[in-house]
Order: sequence, then C-alpha cells, then structure tokens
Amino acid sequence: MKNKIMLILILLASTLTAISQEVPFPLDSATKKINYTKVVELQGEKQQLFDKAVDWFALSFKSAKDVLQIKDKEAGKIVGSFTIYASEGGPVTANIIILLKDGKYKYSITDLVFAGSRSFKPWALEEDPNPWSVGLAKRGIRFIKENTHQRALLLASSLENSMKKPSIADNF
Repeated sequence: MKNKIMLILILLASTLTAISQEVPFPLDSATKKINYTKVVELQGEKQQLFDKAVDWFALSFKSAKDVLQIKDKEAGKIVGSFTIYASEGGPVTANIIILLKDGKYKYSITDLVFAGSRSFKPWALEEDPNPWSVGLAKRGIRFIKENTHQRALLLASSLENSMKKPSIADNF
C-alpha cells in the first residue's frame, strides 16, 4: 500500500514539474536575450535573396510598410519591428533582422517584449516577472510566453519556406 501511494506521489510530482516547465526560449549567450536565429544556405545572389525577403514581409504582415524599419538592398539588411502576438492583456512586440549575402541569409527574431496595456506592466519575455508587479497571474505569463514562442517558430518557418520559393517577380 505504501509503495502504491509513493508511486502515485512520484507520478503526480513529475507531472506537475512537467506542466510548470518554462518555455524553451533560445537565449543568446552574450546578450542573454531571446534570439531565434539561423543561418540558411540558399542558392542565389544577394539581390535575389533580398527581393524574396521583401516579398515575404509584404505577404506576412498586414502592412509591411509599417513593419519595415530598415530596407538596405546594397548592404543586404532588412530590419522590422512588429507585434508577434496579441494577447488580451496587450501585445508582444519583436524585431526581426535579416542579413543577406550571396548564397545565404541569416535571420534573428529578438527583443521580445510584452508591451502591456492599461493595468498590465511591460516586461521582457526572457524575464520571469513577479506576477503582482506586472498585473498578471503566473499562468497568464506562461500562456503569453508559450503563444509567443509558437508564433516565433511559425514565423521563422514561414520565412524559410518563402525564401526557397521563386520571387514573385520571377513568376511574372
């Protein structure tokens, strides 16, 4: 009987531990910031890859014009700021940086911040904020982090898939 109770307690504890696990955000070792980054080898000249990346912005955001902060074809650099996840408590904003060279590109999705709203205070997603200080319950904080993580993964996958396809101008 004692063994069964002990086994049940161990299973219950391991289940609770698994549920309370933190979101597996990729942290940059130097900055300690969340950074979804990858270098992707891809055939094509820098200019062609640049055009594909701009096409992706245009098709992925309601207003690419509002998202794009820097669009430098000569340098092969595109920088955008956007809302990656909109929760009831407020938006989570992020930056995306795409660097392009002949035969490859690198993207970084970083600077993820819960912007808050009236009664909710802002906080960076790599932080583990005190729920009382930001106005959210622990499960609300975890929910925002989990959904933001999923959106970042989908965004990165969307970019990679789009970059493999021919440019919109190529299909004309």
